[in-house]
Amino acid sequence: MKAAMFYGPGNLEIVEMDIPAIDDNEVLIKVKACGICGTDKLIFTGDYSANFPVILGHEYSGTVEKVGKNVSEISKGDKVAVDPNILCGKCSYCLRGMGHLCKNYSALGVIKNGGFAQYSAVPITNIYKIEESQELVDAAIVEPLACCIHGVDMANIKTGDVVIIMGAGLIGNLILQLAKISGASKTIVVEPLENRKKLAQESGADYVLDPLKNDLAVEIKKIENDGADVVFECSGAKNAQEISLYLVRRGGTIIYFGCSPEDRVNNISPFIIGENELTIRGVYNNPYTTYRAAKLISANKIKTNHLVSHKLPLSEIKKGFEIFGTKDVNKIMIINNP
Repeated sequence: MKAAMFYGPGNLEIVEMDIPAIDDNEVLIKVKACGICGTDKLIFTGDYSANFPVILGHEYSGTVEKVGKNVSEISKGDKVAVDPNILCGKCSYCLRGMGHLCKNYSALGVIKNGGFAQYSAVPITNIYKIEESQELVDAAIVEPLACCIHGVDMANIKTGDVVIIMGAGLIGNLILQLAKISGASKTIVVEPLENRKKLAQESGADYVLDPLKNDLAVEIKKIENDGADVVFECSGAKNAQEISLYLVRRGGTIIYFGCSPEDRVNNISPFIIGENELTIRGVYNNPYTTYRAAKLISANKIKTNHLVSHKLPLSEIKKGFEIFGTKDVNKIMIINNP
């Protein structure tokens, strides 16, 4: 089979290798779609650690090609989405019900071979069946959607809350839709790129503000005098992370969601946090939310078609990494096995 093997920062090559064997508790997936994620880009540039050489790609879907002897829940030909996070189930965090913080955590596409390949071996515990009528490109969005569901859970959005989303990439648009489902009365998206402003409008944003043209504090005060109940920082941009403290109401919540380099240090005022009794939370991974994400995708409750801007064959994956994050590019999907 063909696979995109990552050998270290900046070094990604298409290689020929054997189709992976599976054990009794695994499933062999014929991969159809795998998204390039912000984490993939950080791994590629050397700003996030990975156990290379490794096949990258952790947002993927496909059809079941073969099942292990102990697998009865899934059959050959089923359409499935993958949760890439493999937990030990034994450490103190797993036993606390916080498996995403597992001490022995392993991940497909980061530590073990992932989805930028024609085939992938996946534990049955990490497979989620989707409806036969569902497009597999949509199913590849189950993993990032599951992460977004975790973020929205942590934000504890209440019916009638005002929500700001900083950044209108895939994650920002998914969180926007989840916030509306959760009962937000006003959703405000902050985004400088024209194509992403349009995506936010298609996703149902009530207001879209350009941070390069608007004084955000002034404009948001016009919309909601006290500021937002919840701010989701989804861009990973340093200035957006810092200004979020000044856009939320007293007693409000800020969720840091966007990917950041490990060595970044921000200027954050403890006085502002304490004086306004702000809650600032980080979001990591998708603990026990993949099932819900698969249900939402299967029920067509989340709009995804407008969020994928590029569908590239595996042979053009290097191009995908080159254009990732540039103007007029949103979600890039690597498409396999036509």
